[in-house]
Amino acid sequence: MFDDSTRRRFVAGLVSVRVAGLSGCLGGHPTAEAGSSGTGERDGTGTGTATPSAERRPVTVDADARERLDDTLVGLVEADDRSAYADREGLTYDEGRVLVVVELRGGADPPSSPPFDATARHGSLVEGRVAVEALPALATADGVASVRPPQTPVKHDPSAALGRGGT
Repeated sequence: MFDDSTRRRFVAGLVSVRVAGLSGCLGGHPTAEAGSSGTGERDGTGTGTATPSAERRPVTVDADARERLDDTLVGLVEADDRSAYADREGLTYDEGRVLVVVELRGGADPPSSPPFDATARHGSLVEGRVAVEALPALATADGVASVRPPQTPVKHDPSAALGRGGT
């Protein structure tokens, strides 16, 4: 019904869709799956072979960004396995984006670049999601004082503060 070249193109298309889908599930970027040049390697049949996402170049955060970026977020940017790091550190991380709180200087508005999806604001604090790769740029953007993960509320037990017997 189908000739060999049609069958090969169909199978190659399915494989590339599966690789891109798997990469998205693992927090990678489908465009990075094609090797360091972004082109992939050709095997002579017209199909490409993917380079594992584990071979991505290590990312380092410069000194200016480190001054305004929480150490936990610096670790996330530089981590080899961001999903595992985020789980271990209790960060809200999904599809390459992380939930952060940006502290603005003097009534400034959240920066328009890099893209930052603000979800809540209280005074100079803005909570939202940002791509992990964009964290250093966000930290050094005009009007930004600092970037940190959201704080998790802790239940206060007054009886523990009073000591034994509650007195």
